[in-house]
Amino acid sequence: MRLQGDPETLVAAIHDAVWNVVPGLAVYDTPLITEISDHLVADDRLAASVAGIFALLGTALAGFGVYGLMAYFVGQRRVEIGTGGVAERNVAERP
Repeated sequence: MRLQGDPETLVAAIHDAVWNVVPGLAVYDTPLITEISDHLVADDRLAASVAGIFALLGTALAGFGVYGLMAYFVGQRRVEIGTGGVAERNVAERP
């Protein structure tokens, strides 16, 4: 049933209307469509959140790995970077 206004306040009026048509009919547990849809997508929302957390963790781990590799290779070539390879030659033996 489509309603205008706050549906929570109209639930009692709907119950009264149903009881006027069918007296003694037990009308209970009247969830709103938003409650039903929230319940239906709760598992999907949880799975998406967990996947997002793992994606962020994987991205951070990959970033640390790239940083570690760069630090290792720069450390290996530290002497060559600043001096252009001159430190390995004897300065007295200039060509």
